[in-house]
Amino acid sequence: MRDSIWSDGAPDKVLAYSWQTTVRDMARVGLLMLHDGVWSGQRILDAAWIYKMTHPSFEDANTGYGYLTWLNSDSNYTFGIAGAEHKLQGPLDACAPVALWPHYPHGISEATDCNYEAPYTCQQTLDVGVWYAAGLGGQYIVGHRGLDLILVVKNLGDNAGPAQLWSAVRPALVALDPTFHGDAAAFCERYGGNRYAPNQH
Repeated sequence: MRDSIWSDGAPDKVLAYSWQTTVRDMARVGLLMLHDGVWSGQRILDAAWIYKMTHPSFEDANTGYGYLTWLNSDSNYTFGIAGAEHKLQGPLDACAPVALWPHYPHGISEATDCNYEAPYTCQQTLDVGVWYAAGLGGQYIVGHRGLDLILVVKNLGDNAGPAQLWSAVRPALVALDPTFHGDAAAFCERYGGNRYAPNQH
């Protein structure tokens, strides 16, 4: 973290809202998370903590939220400011894998399943769900673990999000993918179904 500053500690400032940084420092945070808390061969954060951050905390409350991160979800997730949340159904991003635990209950939550609506099931071939950190005004750090990919953007605006960022980058990635050779529909069907992660084979 070379170019970041936080609140000066004044009582009227909230630490979470006062991180002023560059996209490089945002990318460093994303890479630390993507590599399970290891930076340059040194463990900085516990891998179990990172895992909990990037999987649902309490599926019966919100399938799209981990420990201070948002998650790609398919059903029963809420988004919005406290008191004005919107409960949503359907995939947040159908061309990205959802974040699910490999078994239920998983210890943090006593939920007996992933709380997804049919026809989606709680089964997954690969545990590579997409997660993201979001800041006001369109600041995003997005982790695609299955692709060993971090996407970072500042000032994207209030009407765009991780799905739009992924949609902008994805055509170039799919065009160069050695398995799909530009076949976006086939890529989305496999990757979005938690069945494709080239860095895990």
